[in-house]
Amino acid sequence: MFKKILDNTDPNSLANKFRRKRFRYFKDFIKDVPLPVSILDVGGTADFWKQMGLLDKTGFEITVLNVNEPEVPKLGNIKFIKGDAADLSEFGDKSFDVVFSNS
Repeated sequence: MFKKILDNTDPNSLANKFRRKRFRYFKDFIKDVPLPVSILDVGGTADFWKQMGLLDKTGFEITVLNVNEPEVPKLGNIKFIKGDAADLSEFGDKSFDVVFSNS
C-alpha cells in the first residue's frame, strides 16, 4: 500500500500530488524569466519533467545531471549528462538561468 502511495513513477500517487504542488512554486518562481529558460536539474529524471508538463515544451532547455550514465544523450528538450552534484566545475558561471533539484 505504501509503495503505491509513494510511487513517484505513478502520476496519480500521493507523492506526485505533493511534487506537483511544490512544482507550482517553482513555475511561479521562473514565470518572469525570459524564454528560452535554461534549467540545470541536479539529480533529476526525464520522467519528472514529463509529469510536470515541460517535456518537449517550447522555451525550456533542460539539462539533467545525474550520477548514472544516461541511456540516451537527449530526449526532446532535455539533455542528459553524467556527473556529480558535489562538483559542478564543468559548468561556467551563469551557464543556466536556473538550477533546480527536486530533493
